[in-house]
Amino acid sequence: EREEGSVAGSAYIHYARAGGFCAFLAMFLIQGLGRASEIGASFWLAYWAENAISASMTGVPLSDERTVCFLNIYALFGIVAVVGLTVRSILMAVHRLHASKTLHENLLTRVLRAPVAFFDVTPTGRVLARFAADMDKIDLDLTQSIGQGMGTIFSVLGAIGAIVAATKGTFLIALIPMGYFYYLIQKWFRRTSTEL
Repeated sequence: EREEGSVAGSAYIHYARAGGFCAFLAMFLIQGLGRASEIGASFWLAYWAENAISASMTGVPLSDERTVCFLNIYALFGIVAVVGLTVRSILMAVHRLHASKTLHENLLTRVLRAPVAFFDVTPTGRVLARFAADMDKIDLDLTQSIGQGMGTIFSVLGAIGAIVAATKGTFLIALIPMGYFYYLIQKWFRRTSTEL
């Protein structure tokens, strides 16, 4: 059997449940927190520079205590971003291990409990391909794709959030038609990319 078209959402949900749904959701939450911290650091740096410029224009530069306070908060943003990336990577590795183990055990159980007629009509190479090539895709490619997809999603959301905050919401007017245009392009691209 060969699936056609885009991958069904149920396939992703099945993979998420195989490794632990809570760990899967935690990966997204921690990735979001880390990305928010990176963006927050940029805004904090801009706020710090604005305060330093206005203080120097009045002739009274920032005090050492105030500068250290700004620096500590900026460092805190950086630490949260790095810790978020580290925890996300650990959660992803744990989720991948549990998902691989669960899916392999389910596959093995189904093959071992299959009726003899299944082995009469199914070539041995096809059965071995499920345990070798397909499990390899699940173990390596799928997790890497999810990690890259998660990173891309939060980079785009972070960029949109930063632009909306910087333009005080006026960017949302242009975002709706642009979003629809990009949706049409990615729908067309995914169909051809999946077939290739």
